[in-house]
Parts: sequence; C-alpha cells; structure tokens
Amino acid sequence: MRSELRALRPLAGVPAEFAHSREQRVTHSENGCAGNQQKNGQYSQLWFYSVLAFCAAALAFACFHATVGIKSSQAEVDSDPKAFTAVEPKTLESQVLQTREVVSGMSTSPNMHTLNTLWTDATELGLYGTGFAPTGKLSPYDRLPEGAWATVNGAVWSLSRDSAGMFVQFLSNASIIHLNASYLYESSTNWHFPSTGLAGLDLYAWAPANATWRWVATTQDNRFHPFGRTNSLHTFRRASLLVKYRLHLPLYNGLRRLQLSGSGGVLVPDAEYSSPPPIVWYGTSVTQGAVASRPGMAFTNSLSRSLGREVLNFGFSGSGKMELGVAHWLRQIAAAAFVIDCNWNMDSSLIANRTVPLVRYLREVHSTTPIILAEDTTNGEAWAVPHAAAAQEARRAALRGAYEELLAAGDAAVYYIRGIDLFSFPPSVAEDPQHLISPTADRCHPTDLGMLAIAAHYERVLPAILGNKTTLPQWRSVTTPQHDAVSPDRPRSATEEDPAAHSWHREALAALARESDRHDSTSDMISWRWTDAQHELGAMGRAFDDTASYYDRLPRAAERTVRADVWLLSRHPAGMAIPFVTSASALAINYTLGDSAAPLWNMPMSATAGADLHAFDEAAGEYRYVATLHKFPPRAGESFAYQLVSGLSPAPPLGRRFLLFLPLRTQTLHVAIGTPHGEGELRRDPVFSSDGISFEARKPIVWYGTGITQGGAVSRPGAAYTNLLSCALGRWILNFGFTDNGEMELDVAAYLAELQPALFVIDCLANMNATLITKRTAPFVHFLRSQHPETPILLVTGTTYGSHWLDHESNDVKWRALLSEYNKLVAQGYTRLHLLENSHDQLFARNELINPTVEGIHPSDLGHREIATFYTRYLPNLLQDDA
Repeated sequence: MRSELRALRPLAGVPAEFAHSREQRVTHSENGCAGNQQKNGQYSQLWFYSVLAFCAAALAFACFHATVGIKSSQAEVDSDPKAFTAVEPKTLESQVLQTREVVSGMSTSPNMHTLNTLWTDATELGLYGTGFAPTGKLSPYDRLPEGAWATVNGAVWSLSRDSAGMFVQFLSNASIIHLNASYLYESSTNWHFPSTGLAGLDLYAWAPANATWRWVATTQDNRFHPFGRTNSLHTFRRASLLVKYRLHLPLYNGLRRLQLSGSGGVLVPDAEYSSPPPIVWYGTSVTQGAVASRPGMAFTNSLSRSLGREVLNFGFSGSGKMELGVAHWLRQIAAAAFVIDCNWNMDSSLIANRTVPLVRYLREVHSTTPIILAEDTTNGEAWAVPHAAAAQEARRAALRGAYEELLAAGDAAVYYIRGIDLFSFPPSVAEDPQHLISPTADRCHPTDLGMLAIAAHYERVLPAILGNKTTLPQWRSVTTPQHDAVSPDRPRSATEEDPAAHSWHREALAALARESDRHDSTSDMISWRWTDAQHELGAMGRAFDDTASYYDRLPRAAERTVRADVWLLSRHPAGMAIPFVTSASALAINYTLGDSAAPLWNMPMSATAGADLHAFDEAAGEYRYVATLHKFPPRAGESFAYQLVSGLSPAPPLGRRFLLFLPLRTQTLHVAIGTPHGEGELRRDPVFSSDGISFEARKPIVWYGTGITQGGAVSRPGAAYTNLLSCALGRWILNFGFTDNGEMELDVAAYLAELQPALFVIDCLANMNATLITKRTAPFVHFLRSQHPETPILLVTGTTYGSHWLDHESNDVKWRALLSEYNKLVAQGYTRLHLLENSHDQLFARNELINPTVEGIHPSDLGHREIATFYTRYLPNLLQDDA
C-alpha cells in the first residue's frame, strides 16, 4: 500500500513547470487555429496538433483547478500571513460565508504557492486510532482488515472504510498547514449532518499551559473530487518552536490519500507518541459520530484526547447489531476495555438474543478485560410519544437482563451504563435537573451538545473501570466465526474500487437519514384537516404587517432603502414560530419555500430549510423538543407535505400547546399544519398575542446582529439561542440577524425604531472591524435613543472566536473599539445604555478550553445553548421595569 500511495503522490500538487507548460500549450493551440485560416495546405497537421494541445491544456486545467481551488483573490490573502493579524479584514464572518477564506485560523483551497509544496503522506507522519496494521488492510484509513469482507455484511464493510476515530499526530512549526485529501466516497453532507462533520478534518494543538488539546482549525471545502481537495489551516504560529498537532479524520467518509505540507516550517512525526492499550467501542451511528459538527467533537474523539488513550471507533451507522462477524476482528485487538453500545440499531428481541453470546465470544480471548454494556441515549420524543418510550424501555430492559445474567454467571468484569445519565449538563450549559433537553438533531443523533455530555459522563466513569490497566492484556488465538451470513453472490475478495461498496455506503447514509424518520411520510394525508398558518394561526416573531411575503422580517418598503444583501436575508423567517393548540395524535406540515432547500458548508439543511416542532410540557412548565422535519420541498415554489409526528400521548383537556419554529436561512412562502380527520380542531394559542410580538403580554426584545443571531450554525431552528431565549424568558426575541450583514446601519435602524420593545440588543461585532465600530456605534445609538428615550440599549461585544487563544487581536481590537465608544457615550450623559464585554468569556462559559463553534465563529448547538443559558440569567436584570 505504501508504494501505491507514493505512486499517487504527483496527483496531489501540480508542479510549477507543468502549470507553465499549460499556459504555453493554450497559446500554441490558439496560434495554431489562427494559422489554419491562413495556410489551408497545412490544415490537417495543424488541426491534429491543435486538438492534441487543447486536450493537454484541458487536462492541465482540470488538475490545476481541482488542486488549487476556487478564487484567484485568495492568493492575495494567503500569500501574506500578516493578513490574518495586522491587516484588519472587513469581517471574519465575511471570510467564512463569502470568500471561503481564513476564518479563525483556517482557509480553504490553496493559493499558488502550494503548487511547489513538498507533500508528506499522512501515514509517514503517524496515523493512529486504527486498531489493525496497515499491511492487512486495503487502505491504511480502513477500520477493519481486508479479511473482514468475508465475515461482515455489505453495510458494515462499506462503513468500515470510513476513517472515524482515526487521527494523524505530528509536530510542526509551520504558520499554515496544507492538507490534500482524496475521498473514497462522494458523500459530503446529509440532511442533518454538515460537511464539516461528515467529511471534514479537524486540527487540534497541544497546549502545555493547560495540559490539554485545544482546537485550531477545521477544513471548509469537504466536497469529493477525483483529484482531491486542498485546504489550508492557519496555526498563527509566530515562533520556531515545534508544536504538537492532532488532526482528526472524517467521520463518514474514507480517504484514498491524505497528504500534508507546511508553509514557513516543517512537519515531522511525533517520536514521543505513546498510548496505553486502547478502548474498543462497538456501536451505531452515534458512536461513528453522527451528527457532530466536526470530527473533534465526536464523543469518542473527545474521550481519546481527555483520557490520553486511543478510542478505536467501530461505530457502523444503522449496522451496530452485536454481530459475531464483527466481534471476530474486534477481539483480536489487545484492548483495555470493550464498550458494546448497539441499542439504537436493535430491537429488544435482538438485544436479548445476542448480548450474552457476544460477551462470551469476547471472553474466549479476553477473560478479564472489562466489557461495558451501554444503554442508548434518551429518545428526544419519548416524553411525548408513548410507543417511542415503550420501545426504548424494552431495549434497555433487554440489555439489563443480559447484564444480570452475566453477573449471575460469575462474570465480574462486566459493567453497565444507564442511558438516562448520558445527557447530563453542567449548570453553565443548562439548568436541566429533570433531563428535559434533547441535545439531538432528530431525537436520536447527538449534536455537539449531546456529544460533549456523553463524553463528560464517560470521563467520570471510565478511569475507575480501567484502573491501572496500562499494560497489554493477555489474549489467546482466535477462530473464524460461523455466525453472520454474507450474500452468496459477493466476490471472494475485497477490492479498492468495488462498485458494490460504494452502493452500500450510499444506502448506509440514506439509512442514516431514515434512522430518525420513524413516521409515515407517505401515508395518505388527503383526508387530513389542513390549517393555514398565515390566516388562521399567525406567526410569532413577525414584527411588521406590511411585508412582501407573510414570513419576511422587514417591511416591504425596506427593499428600497436597505442594502440588497440585507433585504434578501430579511426574507428568511429566522426567529419565527407558529403557535397552536390541538388534541390531535399526529401532526403534519405542508409548506412552500421561496428558495431551493440547500445546506451551507457548516450548517445542515435541517437548520437552513427545516422546521422544528416543540410542545409545552405541563408538568415541567416549559417547551420541549418533539420532532424535526426530515424532508424538504424538491424545488422552490413547490409545496410539500410531510408527517412530523404520530402516536402523541393524550393531550390535556384544553389541548396541547405547540410551537413550530421556521427555517433559519430559506425564504418561506406558505405553511399549513395538518391533523388527522376527526381528531379535533387546530387553533391559535391565546398565550401569544395576535400581533406576532407579545408573549404572555410582555414586550419583545429586538436583537440586531449577524449570522450568529440568525442561527448559524445550529442543527435545527429550535436550537438557535434566540429561539431558546424566547421560550426561557417568556418574552419573544425579534430576530434581526443578517448573516455577514449586521453592520449597525442606520437604514436598518430606521425600521427597528418603529417597534416598541422592552430592550434593544446590538450584537454586530462579528461583521465589523474596529474602524467601522468606531465610526458607526455612536450614530446608531444616538438614532435609537432619539426615538426611544427610555428603552434600554445593550451593546454586545459578542462571542469569543475559537482561535482567540492563538490570536487575541482577532477579538480584542474590536472589543476595545466598542468599549471606547461606550465610555464616550456614557461620558456624554447617555443612560440606560449597557455594555456586555464578555471579558471572561461568559457567553461560552462551560469550559474556555473547549471551542463550541463549528469553524471558530458560528456556534454549534453547544455554543447556542451556552449563550442562551447566560442571557437567561443576565437579561432579567435589564428588564425589571418591564417585568
């Protein structure tokens, strides 16, 4: 395999002389065509050479474009490392969303200087978390040996070629680390899984001062291309000292080849790397990493960093079913412990039949190695859907029964993990003693919020189970199992370019989407009763009546006065929700989008174009997650009906209250909610005023901000911090977040001033540089104060960038500019003006060493929950006059 990798190496970068010859050949081809018009006698010969030259030029251009990337303007920024520190960009968020350039320590698509770079194969630097020697695998990045082809089913085999849990560890003093990744599969995103999580690469650095790993950068361009994709990750290194890096590999894609290079430094293996015996984790899509926003946030990767021990990831999406054909290979690993975490992919009968045989099969080789049986994480809809709760309890009961049987048989090294304990949060993240929060994208797959909670629990319990197991355990030879049948028409051996494996992998990802889709979306809903939201229910968060489309956030007149980008973004219904009451046992949505449903590179379609259903839990006194829209209208302007949930528990006498949160980044034209015929009417919730603004007779809060305010980059609309705050405060947040376009503009302020809120929040720093902050803050505040003499105004410095520990100035220069303007305004006599400095990272208060963003700026569900938790405590102090 090593020789094969070396043979492929020239494809990773186009030499400079080749790029030059490409230009020459294009010129020669053009000259040849001109010559043909003058010298007809030489037509045939020149035609031949012209075609030949054109083909060569086309091939050169294809290689150049695939390797180099997208925009020539990027070269001007990348070529000067000072562009990321001394030169003040218009906005870091702009670089994320528009130029796809450097964002808090990262850029994508290399510039010209990488063409002359000497690439080093990742395997030569140090590939870890693999479990098996590369000589027995088709690719070093496979998780199972080649021989597993004969013992596992097609889905497991195709998924075993994903590099989940693997990492490259090396030393470097480079200011930029370039990665050239050639993917095995074409998949790069799923409806609830951003490309950064599914196919991204995630760089961490060892921070000696904190004795921990800290985030540095994540790749942006994670699309498949036959010649590979190159991303450039900025480390902000200013010294020659070698730094230890760990690069986490894609969770749901495999790698044909991965090469690294460095600008301004070297990359060398970490000669001191060592790890105690690994933990072998056999599980489902949750174990494999669905749906972490990036690989480093998958709980197995978090554990490998915090425990200082490799956690070998054998999660197989939809196919973690306690199969002996898989266990045959796992038990060949000299493991410190085995974790069996397969409940989500099995029913109670299968768990009851397979758990004990699996443990005993492992015991044939590992007589005293700890084996941990783990329940599934709590189903997010179980509290409201009895049949979902019953199915989960049956699965857990079956696993507990098997555990008790093993204990009774004298197995003293088997342990048990309760599912209820896995989603527990520290107070800084959320006050949730009753386990009411579902930190999932779709009821089962954890977001970063859920992944970190799982990791935190295992960090507490695993050290005691592992004890002092720092030496390799003794284990015996193994025999091939006769358990899991494979298709008789499969070839006798695996191949690198097997079409069947690609087909199986596509089906596995489709199954990942269906895994959450337990409701019948194809049932006949023609006879259902449909209630039009606009005319019969209304929408909360809709601040203006005279809008071009009902779900627009600014009035029709704004099209003529605000910038075009602001106007287009104002047509996204971020922060809006449909309130209603019904006793129906099932609910469906029929909606029409004004734009085609599409994900962003760092944000899945479940957030950009999805809808998110929450219901009020009378016992707990708060809204809780129920369901997420899994399918989307095929094209803009076409309506689409989908059943959100079925089998709801009986409603209270007056009906159950619901909120349906609308898409964050897609224009919405029409929404209707359906209930089965004869199950009672659906009506507006009287708790919410008909004006779309007041909630329980309280004035709203106007929040003017950036893409973070608009919801970037959560997994679903209900997880956006403004929507969380609306429910937590009992006061609606009117969301005026405009991605990359929240810039304290008076044209926008003119419309915000028409409203009568309890508080104005100005949260625009992510889209502004220090010069713009200095220029615009005072005029903006002065205008609002002229229209609202008594309304409190809160200026917010914003969240801390993920690279702040490496490059303080990216945040600090803007914070200082806002603080200076605030002090001037106070000195001028302004009152009821407040400043949230975030000087101690209060907004991301869980742990300053953990980056709760997807790519350094936009918070994941974890970051949005932390922001909401902080403001839930902070804002009531500013609203005492409007209690």
